[in-house]
Amino acid sequence: MTLPSSHRLTWVVALLLLLSSFALYTATLVPGPFDGDSGEFQYLPRILGLPHPTGFPLYLMSGWLWSWLPVGTLAWRMNLFSAFCAAGTIGLLFLLLRSLGLRWVASVGGAMALLLAPGFWRYAVVADVYAMHTLLLAAALFLWHHWSMALDRGEVAWTPFWQAAFVTGLGLTNHPTFAFILPAVLLFVLAHLTRFLAGNRLALLRNLLIGGLLFALPGLLYLYVPLRLWMLGPGDLSLGMGEHRAKGIITPYIAWDTDSVLGYLTGRSFISGLTPEWWRLPEALPELLVADFGIAIALLGLLGTLFWLWQRPRSFLLLATLFLPSATYGITFVASIAAIGETLDPATYLLPALLVFSLWVAQGLDSLVAPLAAATRRAGVAEGAALALLLLALGSHHWGSELPVRADREKSLAIRRYWSEVLAYPLEPGAALTGHWGDLTAFWYFQHGEERRPDLWAIFPPDIEQIEQWLAKSGRPLYLAGPLLDWGPELAERYSLVPWGILVRIAPPEVPALFPPLTSRQVVFNDQLQLEGYRMEAPGPGQRQLWLAWHTTAPTSRDLSVSLRLHSADGSVLLQKDGRLASLWYPDGTLPAGLPLLTVFDLELPAELPAETVARIVVYDPATSQPLFSAAGDEVVELGPFR
Repeated sequence: MTLPSSHRLTWVVALLLLLSSFALYTATLVPGPFDGDSGEFQYLPRILGLPHPTGFPLYLMSGWLWSWLPVGTLAWRMNLFSAFCAAGTIGLLFLLLRSLGLRWVASVGGAMALLLAPGFWRYAVVADVYAMHTLLLAAALFLWHHWSMALDRGEVAWTPFWQAAFVTGLGLTNHPTFAFILPAVLLFVLAHLTRFLAGNRLALLRNLLIGGLLFALPGLLYLYVPLRLWMLGPGDLSLGMGEHRAKGIITPYIAWDTDSVLGYLTGRSFISGLTPEWWRLPEALPELLVADFGIAIALLGLLGTLFWLWQRPRSFLLLATLFLPSATYGITFVASIAAIGETLDPATYLLPALLVFSLWVAQGLDSLVAPLAAATRRAGVAEGAALALLLLALGSHHWGSELPVRADREKSLAIRRYWSEVLAYPLEPGAALTGHWGDLTAFWYFQHGEERRPDLWAIFPPDIEQIEQWLAKSGRPLYLAGPLLDWGPELAERYSLVPWGILVRIAPPEVPALFPPLTSRQVVFNDQLQLEGYRMEAPGPGQRQLWLAWHTTAPTSRDLSVSLRLHSADGSVLLQKDGRLASLWYPDGTLPAGLPLLTVFDLELPAELPAETVARIVVYDPATSQPLFSAAGDEVVELGPFR
């Protein structure tokens, strides 16, 4: 079949938009591991684990296939999967706008508005289910409209109906909030079925039944959850927390019983007690739309909303029935999270609303072109002027502002540095790290995605019950690897907390702090801090770790810094690195007298160091830049030869 030239051009432009958006998102991709939900979605598809509710089986299975791409790290590949899905959304959005009869400039403009919206952009560059969510939503809207157009042409078209029903069912297996489209689809289908009532009702019933079966068929993917749970089993339970939970393979939100599995599949623990707060919409929604699109584009979207209501009342009902519940749920969920003192990116659940609003932006732009074309009597001039206005509006919103994903990219680099240093420590085999689940997903990524220290366990949350259970049943070392926040306020009273590099070792008070063997070098600073000695480790080629062992002789600030300098024989500085004296995770800002602690420097060395290289240190207060002096009055203290 040969497509008309206008149709071929439409597909070419859609492909160009897809490729250009994919290039943009790839260029700004989060470069590596992340925390929270994104952290688990970077490794769980590869090992076919069970993430937080509701399981997201479609994402896991498609992510498993994608994870085998032979490029980059696993984290980078899974971030790239989001870029691919987001780019597909942009291409489908353009096709939908063109199929609605909007002009080229309006269709491109609507796609560009979503492409550059910060809320959409953020989820286009990091592993998560939301980019696939918008891709399936755009596909469903496109297919339902395709069915409607076929009926308008007088065709008895059931194949597009079946396709749309299948994709709608498929969307429910990726994210439960895809259900927001169901009331809209039901109303849309009922509005069109009146055309068939005068015909063969038995054929109508048969075709509706086929559509219903195709809609329900993807739901079989949810069988993955109980089957995988049964295949994995709880693992070793002898140490308290099950091994598969402690290794990040199975979420803590599911157990091996029917009620738990049903609660997991329905997301009961996440939505219980959540009441829609419609009254927040008039205040919060305009602010969120302006934040993503800018004031000019938001006004254009408002104009398009009115035109859509006037010109396409039937499809407006479909879009509004999707837009309002999605926006209400997103705003309500963000408010409920804020009420317990936590924060959530508003775009997390607003992406369907942003997609719909982009359609209205395109309609608004299209409605401006018509009077311009009538005034100039030249459609090309009118479209060029509209495109210039669009670019001006987009530029005024984004020009000079920070790249929407810059903070996430920097955070990813910091996460890699942190866990690379922790996993390079000579931690005892089978030791455990404790922290909050969201902080530990990056650790599990390193275990499963890069095969780093698979012997270590992760115990969460860092509360007294979990800590007591681990120490009593395992007898193995336990380290705090993240902030306590409001957990375990009595931890310091019941256990010995020893700053251990960037970690904090937790041990019963009767267990002494056993430092590794040291080269003795005793120096007292300001009569409050005594250096006991140092030790060098070589965790890998070109890498060195310098361990400094101390104990406090008087109360000392946790936030002091230590500057390590490597000097050549002529006194020139070959390398300098500054770091904290004590771990930031130590729960008190003041270290008590008599506390042992370790400072660890993770060093990337030059290819060659002179044989006479000497290590020296300076202890100082970063708030004032004032150094601490040794008993001999020295600011700079020499440790000895660095080999």
